Amino acid sequence: MRPFRLLSAIILALFALLLAVPALAADPRFPEGRVQVSVSGDYTLPAGQNADVVVVVDGDALISGSARVVTVVSGTLTVSGGASVDTLAVVNGTVVVEAGATVTHDILELNSTVNVDPAATVGGKIRSLTADLAGIGVAIGILGFLFWLAFMVVTWAAGLVLAAFGSRQVRSAEWLISSEPVPALLVGLAMVVLPPIVAVLLMATVVLIPVGLALLIVVWPLLAFLGWLVGSTWIGERILRAVGRSAPERRPYLGVTVGLIVATLLSLVPVVGAVIALFGTGAVTMAGWRMLRSPETPPMAPVPPYPPMPPAGYPPYGG
Repeated sequence: MRPFRLLSAIILALFALLLAVPALAADPRFPEGRVQVSVSGDYTLPAGQNADVVVVVDGDALISGSARVVTVVSGTLTVSGGASVDTLAVVNGTVVVEAGATVTHDILELNSTVNVDPAATVGGKIRSLTADLAGIGVAIGILGFLFWLAFMVVTWAAGLVLAAFGSRQVRSAEWLISSEPVPALLVGLAMVVLPPIVAVLLMATVVLIPVGLALLIVVWPLLAFLGWLVGSTWIGERILRAVGRSAPERRPYLGVTVGLIVATLLSLVPVVGAVIALFGTGAVTMAGWRMLRSPETPPMAPVPPYPPMPPAGYPPYGG
């Protein structure tokens, strides 16, 4: 567990450092601009020496000189008499400010003990980072929810567009998921691996670098996105038939809507969302390949459980 503890300590140290040095770059007091970092070991800044930033993780720090910012995680930070520090930040540790020491600004602490001698000089306040972390967590949560909501709206709109202009192709791919699930899954798995390999091979030739980049950045994600839409629509239409809608509308608008809601909820379970996308991607790839091989005819015709073809004079199914 030690590596995980060190990693979390370093992250907390960086967070404390960001809070402590908003003006560090704008006011470099020490021309040498020294940044001292110590991990799993003690550190000492002797009297008469200067440093802009001192970060100590899983160790003790003794500051006898002058520093802009000192951050200690899982250790004891001691500021001796005669030393001068602008800002202190301590996470899961102890701060000791001895008589005659000067702290110009705040002492930031998170789950730490702060001992300040009455004869020491502290220009700022002793401030807990707990409230700051909680505020940042709430802000990140709100932003994450808004991003997820915007993504779902965009995905739903894309699904409706696909249903409006490509309903026949969508149902052809859905038919493949129902009639050939194993090949669809295998092709979907292949499409996870093959496009990056092909893109790297293309980029090995300077002339084809744009093609490789387009395949990797545009075509591959777009194919996965289409696969997710098709897989979700397949789920939606299966549900509609199960609840008694034996004849879905000509274009699967309702299937897209229901399918995206259900698929999103199912994706809360690990791996399920990836499986839906794999089936859809494989089906889209197979349908496209068969259409390229036989452009004059559709890759397949809907069969049960899809509804039968309508009588003469009515619009064709999925037309």
